[in-house]
Amino acid sequence: MSFFLPPKICLVAFASLVMLTGCTREFIEGTIGVDYETTNRFAKNLAPLPGQFVKDEAAFERLVASFTGNIESHWGKNDVRVAGKRDYVKYTDNYLSRASVDFERGRITIETVATTDPKSHLKQAIITTLLTPEDPAHVDLYSDRGITLEGQPFLLGQVVDQEGKDITWEWRANRFADYLIDHRMKTRKVKFQKSFYVEIPLVRNHWSKRKYKYQQYVRAASRKYGISEDLIYAIIKTESSFNPYAVSWLMPMV
Repeated sequence: MSFFLPPKICLVAFASLVMLTGCTREFIEGTIGVDYETTNRFAKNLAPLPGQFVKDEAAFERLVASFTGNIESHWGKNDVRVAGKRDYVKYTDNYLSRASVDFERGRITIETVATTDPKSHLKQAIITTLLTPEDPAHVDLYSDRGITLEGQPFLLGQVVDQEGKDITWEWRANRFADYLIDHRMKTRKVKFQKSFYVEIPLVRNHWSKRKYKYQQYVRAASRKYGISEDLIYAIIKTESSFNPYAVSWLMPMV
């Protein structure tokens, strides 16, 4: 089943989604009047000429094949998880550790398949996930590259520790990680080995906390195109659940 939206609604919907996914810097700059540096490490190599697109697409496919191949070698073909529109997924620790945030269901899963001192590996993965900054420039979703833990955590206000406190600083993340490992750690079979993992629920109104981070952009688009803010928010929630790291694996249709 398909449906048609008037051009004005389609345009503002597209603009709203681009704000979340970082697809085109020039489009965003022209739409909402901002200027920012490219945060995707591959953006500098985007095709300057139309005929170069095929080469860029092939390079991206090779990147994805290498990335998923590394995941399969540690987690098996049946346990490959990658970032998407509503899910944040980040591998670290030579692909031995993985953090997943399901923004639709409101659940964080952090796990490791390290065979030597898995609790230590899991603890570091927990701390890294809780303190991952909201600036995408610090996070490479297509590799196991480490994360620079500086700036405000992107999960701030959406997850609380065992005392019901927000997690802003490393000492609190460290203490919460110890608590999780002592009280909530579970195991499951992955490939021919064990995965040690913990699950952390997001706060009940987590999506609304992410929603207001885009308030200025939604307001600007609403005024420019004459579309209600509620409609724009609804489109963004449906498409990405306000995931600040939303990515799409579909190649653009031209």
